[in-house]
Amino acid sequence: MFSHVSKLCFDMLSPKLNTRFKFDVNEDTYRFALETADFTRIKTAMDDSLRAIPADFSGSFAGVNLDNVRSIYRSVDWIAWLVHVIPTIVAPLFHTREATTGFIALSRNIQLSFQWSISESEVKEIERCFKTWFDYLNTCFDSSSISRTVFRSNMHQLNHIPYMIRRMGPLRCYSARLLESSIGIYKKRIRLSLNPGVNAGNVMETREMFSFLQSGGIIDSSAYDLKDKSPFHWRVNTVKLGQVVKQTKENHNYTIGGYLEKDWFKALSQFLIRLTGNTSTVITSFQQHQFVNISQKLWANNQIYISDLCKSKNAASSRGGEYIMFTAIHKNRMFRPVENWYVCKVLFFFDFTYQEDAPGSNFVFGELMKNHDVSPYSKAIPRVKRYDEAEQKQIVIFDAEDLLSAVGLVNAVDGSNNKYVIKTGGAFKVDMSSTAGSVGNIVFR
Repeated sequence: MFSHVSKLCFDMLSPKLNTRFKFDVNEDTYRFALETADFTRIKTAMDDSLRAIPADFSGSFAGVNLDNVRSIYRSVDWIAWLVHVIPTIVAPLFHTREATTGFIALSRNIQLSFQWSISESEVKEIERCFKTWFDYLNTCFDSSSISRTVFRSNMHQLNHIPYMIRRMGPLRCYSARLLESSIGIYKKRIRLSLNPGVNAGNVMETREMFSFLQSGGIIDSSAYDLKDKSPFHWRVNTVKLGQVVKQTKENHNYTIGGYLEKDWFKALSQFLIRLTGNTSTVITSFQQHQFVNISQKLWANNQIYISDLCKSKNAASSRGGEYIMFTAIHKNRMFRPVENWYVCKVLFFFDFTYQEDAPGSNFVFGELMKNHDVSPYSKAIPRVKRYDEAEQKQIVIFDAEDLLSAVGLVNAVDGSNNKYVIKTGGAFKVDMSSTAGSVGNIVFR
């Protein structure tokens, strides 16, 4: 259903396909008209953003081509286009604020509907978003700006989503979408035109038998691999902290994990200051005798996070994954703790024991974004800005427990250095502006 809604939205915007949605003898008042040049900018922004989009995003994120997009886009690509591309890249191109607000509302409620867990307040937000979208369509229809052909059956079914969620739970819990890949696997193996039903049964029975033998450890049909499958092969270096302290004092050109030791040591010192609240905190003798184990990947929150160090060792990598969102706590002017969100590029991970009689922790060494705010069109869409090449980058270290999720960065169509932040598996809070962090709160000059 959602992919069909996305295709309908694309047809409404496409200069080659939107003729049937215009009101006869009143075509000049059509609200959703985009030029061919606009779609060229959309394609360029999507292609340029691809290297900052994690591979765990369902869609291919291939740039939209007006000539053949309907033949190369899959269902998951259409959904990703509606959820991630329209509110970030397409929305600023509309000529009216009302059109921008309407499409962002449609994208927002579909993103909320895709969550595994949905609260009552989010269901009410879904209802408000649908009302915003359909009220805008009704306004356009009443003013003879669009034809009634916009109101398709799939568009009508959106109205029933809040009711279905309240009665049966989140849509993902009973969706058959996850069966698509399995159906595709079986479909490729069912080839007989004679007695196809028997052939299908044999294929399913054979696959299930091999699956049982494999899962039960009775046979091992996997390819032989000499590589170590343990997570320890992610480690690339081990160094004693005292050695880093000594080398930093002697020479500022030493590196750790491929990055300058002085930057890493400065970020570690600032982390300990934030942790203790004491600006005179120094590296203790106990800490200097601890080993720092550097790794290029991290298993946390039931997923594998990768770093810039990992990507540098894999030249064939064409997708992102090294950008993450995390939280950090600082005290405001009223000396009250405030939790803010930040986005950084992970340079590498490391584990380290900084306190006696306590287990070691995993930490993230990353490069912060320069600014953290929200889209001018929606407070639910975070936006960041990178440092220019000539500017001094700000480095940070934080506990991996503060990780929120891996994120993707989408280029703005205005050619600025601003990047819209997107994530998979859930929606951002309705107002991200109130908790947007400032670099000065966690990095001390």
